[in-house]
Amino acid sequence: MNNRLLFITIYMLTTLISVLQADVYFLTEAIKYNGNIYSPANYVAKDALFSDKWRLPSSSFTFFGAANIGQAATNEDAYSKCQEIGVDLEIGSGWFADIGKKKIKTGVGFFRKPTDFLKGAASIGLNRSSSAQEKLSEGLIGVDVAYIGDGYTVHEIYAPETASQLWTQNMLSFTTKIGDVDISSYFYNRGTGLSDSSLGLNGNTVIGDSLELHLDSKLSKKITQAMPGIWGATSSRNKYWIYDILLGSTYAIDANTSFTLEYNYNGAGLDGSEYDDLLKYSQLYGPSVYNSFGMLSAAKQYFYQRFAQTYPDFYLTLELANASNLQDGSGFASLGFTYTQNQYIFCIVGRNFYGMDLSEFGLSAVKSTLSAECELFF
Repeated sequence: MNNRLLFITIYMLTTLISVLQADVYFLTEAIKYNGNIYSPANYVAKDALFSDKWRLPSSSFTFFGAANIGQAATNEDAYSKCQEIGVDLEIGSGWFADIGKKKIKTGVGFFRKPTDFLKGAASIGLNRSSSAQEKLSEGLIGVDVAYIGDGYTVHEIYAPETASQLWTQNMLSFTTKIGDVDISSYFYNRGTGLSDSSLGLNGNTVIGDSLELHLDSKLSKKITQAMPGIWGATSSRNKYWIYDILLGSTYAIDANTSFTLEYNYNGAGLDGSEYDDLLKYSQLYGPSVYNSFGMLSAAKQYFYQRFAQTYPDFYLTLELANASNLQDGSGFASLGFTYTQNQYIFCIVGRNFYGMDLSEFGLSAVKSTLSAECELFF
């Protein structure tokens, strides 16, 4: 750890003492790579990060903020990021506004969230757990105006184009409850005009005391899709009216045991000969086109299973999960332990990626990860 990283750490920890509500989050991670033509040789990389949050309550508004610092094993220089900073305003008569840099979280799925238009919710990353992805991601600069009515909520979110935000983004949402079903609908638009817009719908309900059902879906007017070309060249094409649907259910066997299943049809992915060509291209020329799809997005069909068991006497939760590509049989399995007390949470998660050489996860340079996370509350 160099002097700059030590200075920033001491400064931020000192700042925490003077605020009323804060938490500190640490992540340390080891990554094992597989040597091939486009990845580094076998080694274990480490990454350590620090983040804090604070809220300063006042009579009509609240300040909020979050930042993180870190140092990668391959880079001696520390880095720092401002994730969130701004103010919550209570305007009155049901009107509220958040102004500044903020994470906007939408979506109800576990391993994928089609309606996470603004990329603020937890998602599965290649070398970080979903909680790390969420806590260490950056928010959007903009304005979030909300009206809370009798049984419904309306949000209008505007994020302008800036040096760090490539497009102007707008999202209008409407949330309500119909019977026993919580429903949220969305209209999202990126850039100028309406050519890059989407509609979203998600909902969830509980049947009896044990069964939960959820839906997370979107319909995109247009997407631009990278495609493999000839002799290492790449191309792209536009596809229109593409839908992405996730259906899931959680069954609670008892108060401490649950099982989750999710199926995702990803209309933006490839199948058949196009998918086979993508894998062959990536094996020959590297993952540039393949990586443009993102993790768990290159194919059309995925399946996710999760088992969670809580041991309340020991403050411990065990989690087993598996995400699989139904088209080539590859995927990853994870095992996690979480220890929870009133003032801190400690979590260890290990993941192993599996699959044939010519498959989504078989081509991945990352073969296994181990992360340790700790969160302290003040």
